[in-house]
Amino acid sequence: QQYDNAPGSPSSELEQSVSSVLRATRDLRQQLVATTMEQAGDLGQVTKAGQELVSTIRNLALASEIDRLQESSDRFHEYLEHILEVCKLLRHIALSESLQVSAKFTEINLRIYGPQVLTAAHTLARYPTSKIAKENLE
Repeated sequence: QQYDNAPGSPSSELEQSVSSVLRATRDLRQQLVATTMEQAGDLGQVTKAGQELVSTIRNLALASEIDRLQESSDRFHEYLEHILEVCKLLRHIALSESLQVSAKFTEINLRIYGPQVLTAAHTLARYPTSKIAKENLE
C-alpha cells in the first residue's frame, strides 16, 4: 500500500520540486537585491559624472565643437542608460508601492528629458547665434 506522502510518491516528488523552486526563487531574489544595492551604491558617482558631462556638453555646444560634442553625447547616453537600468532594478526590489512609483517616474523623466538635452545641445552647436537654441538648452 502506497501513501500519498511516502517517499517516491507523486505528491512527495511534487512537494520536493515545489520546495526546490521556492529555494531557487528565494536565492535569485537575494541575488537581485544584492546586485541592485551594489548598482545603486554607484548611482551617486554616476549621477555626478552625468551632471559634469551635461556642463561639458553645454560648453561644447556653445563652442560649436560638433565632433567632441558627439563623443560627450555618446558618453552621456551611456550614463543615462546605466541610471535607467538601476531604476528598473530598484522598481523590482522596492518594498512599497510609493518607491516603485518613484523609480518609475524617475525612469520616465530621464527617458523624456535626457534625449532632449542632447538634441538641444546639437541644435545650439549647429546654430550658435540662435537665442532660442541657447534658451532651449538652458
